[in-house]
Amino acid sequence: PGGEEFVVVMPNTDLTIAQTIAERIRQNMEATPFPISADPKQTNVTISVGVSALTATTNTVEALKQKSDEALYAAKGGGRNRVVVAEC
Repeated sequence: PGGEEFVVVMPNTDLTIAQTIAERIRQNMEATPFPISADPKQTNVTISVGVSALTATTNTVEALKQKSDEALYAAKGGGRNRVVVAEC
């Protein structure tokens, strides 16, 4: 299960603040139990996040998406349920 990808755009936000926000979202998702309608048990959802920023070399939407994807797959490859910032 899983595999959905979402984009969050944070104009005028530096990379450190974007990473902090992403980490807060990740922690809140992990801590929130989600009921499954067919099952009385609840399950926890985790997320992997790739963070990137516009730079002199990452200055197009396509380049930004690629850097974000690289960071996302590094997060998944590093054990999932984590935030990774792209090397820009």
